[in-house]
Amino acid sequence: MRKPLVLEIFGVYHQKEVLEYYTSRIQSPICKNNECHEVEIDFYWDILGNFTKFERLPNKPLTKLDHEPFTENDYQQLLDILKDSSPPFTHLKKSQLINDDASKVSNIDGISGATVTSIKDYMIGGAVYTCYTLWHIANGDIEFQLAEYTKQNLNEAFIHQLLQSQKTAIKYFLIENLTPKYFELFFDRLTIFLEKADPYLISQFIQKIPLSLLPTAKAQNYITNHLNQLDLRAETNLFKKLQTHQIPLTPSTTQVLIDRINSFDFSRNEQIILLIANPLNNKNIAIVERLLKKLITQKIRVSSLSFNQLSTWTKTYPRCKKMLRKLKVSA
Repeated sequence: MRKPLVLEIFGVYHQKEVLEYYTSRIQSPICKNNECHEVEIDFYWDILGNFTKFERLPNKPLTKLDHEPFTENDYQQLLDILKDSSPPFTHLKKSQLINDDASKVSNIDGISGATVTSIKDYMIGGAVYTCYTLWHIANGDIEFQLAEYTKQNLNEAFIHQLLQSQKTAIKYFLIENLTPKYFELFFDRLTIFLEKADPYLISQFIQKIPLSLLPTAKAQNYITNHLNQLDLRAETNLFKKLQTHQIPLTPSTTQVLIDRINSFDFSRNEQIILLIANPLNNKNIAIVERLLKKLITQKIRVSSLSFNQLSTWTKTYPRCKKMLRKLKVSA
């Protein structure tokens, strides 16, 4: 029985605290049936667990059929295969790589002419098992494990370094994995970091803003400046979060939300009205009157739930009673 391959992977650091990449010396048997030969090569991964390159060892070249050494073109082709996240052989078992009926010749690493047609042009002739085995070492579960290790080792110096990157994958990784402590500490830098980000990433960023930051003007200014980049689902989730956690709105945010009310989006209108009608947000009579005036002048219907919430204002602002009578309430 063959033993599973155990990798000893090292993190390489810059200035002790800043992880730069991972590396491991691979020593693996490449086998067909009971015949094996050893491969020894150095592998490298980035901090997200993506394979980046390999390095050959002196006097230990990779070999193909009949111990023929790899050519420079073979090494380049192998690099391309190992960096491909979805090569055409991932759905195949090792036993399915070679069509044994196509040839009666027995060799360690597969015969080009017997390689299954779907991957024949993709693989290195005479090195099918080598390509297959090394790809599964370079990729697979290792990506998740290394990314998880990186996540667990995020620190202030490391995050500062990552914020210099322009790679989209790094941006997603940071937004997904920053703790509330670091999110708050680096909030201003993160907004600059995401200046040219795609709408989905901006949406993810807004959803990840910690509750401790949501009441602040800088967080709400960012949100209102990017509301148009949120899809309906993301916007709905945001409003629910603000309402569920009773987040007080700044006057500026309240005005932006009032401006978003229109006669077409009944559901959105209700969410906005319930947010603004929250006792935390209706302490300013000017805001109250502005909302009611827009609803009345634009003949925007409100739900009975919204109307009941708005009615609570009359206790604080009696002069709102007349305006409330003019509202159109949906049945």
